[in-house]
Amino acid sequence: KIYGLPSTSDINNGVAVLYIRKDWMEKVGAAEPKSIEDVVAIGKTFMEKGLAKYGIAMSNESNALSYTGLMNAYDAYPGAWIKGQDGKITNGSIAPEMKTALDALRKLYENGFIDNEYISKDNNKAIENILAGDVGIMIGEFWSPLWPLQSGVTADPTVDWNCYRLPAAGGGEAIPYAKIPVSGY
Repeated sequence: KIYGLPSTSDINNGVAVLYIRKDWMEKVGAAEPKSIEDVVAIGKTFMEKGLAKYGIAMSNESNALSYTGLMNAYDAYPGAWIKGQDGKITNGSIAPEMKTALDALRKLYENGFIDNEYISKDNNKAIENILAGDVGIMIGEFWSPLWPLQSGVTADPTVDWNCYRLPAAGGGEAIPYAKIPVSGY
């Protein structure tokens, strides 16, 4: 008999986690975010108080968690096969929720919440913005405190990040997309 044994990784790899500068939240008196709208309000406050240039770290990579995490907050799942409103399987990239999520992303871009040059920045360039203190919010992986966040803390010990479950638009918790953790057989 021939058996196919899966080569797996941690199911949590690729699941969006929200990170916000705790030291900045304390400085501006911000409370823990309960919705994605709260996250945006915190980022705008960081910008208004001169702590951050941009509300959130963003790269041009469509599979980056900054992008997919924001989409998931609006119940949109680009590139994933999901159960549609009619109960049938559909591609999340063409689901109606995607239009709402893209409109929200467009507004964030137009209002300067997202770096207007993000389209030319890969993940490494977006991380440079984080380490330079240009942003106080990022969406990353469960291991992001080890890298890149620890690099910023090592450079400036006053930097303090907190992690949160990704909140949904309107409140509650978003359901982040997780890829099947099988890389081969």
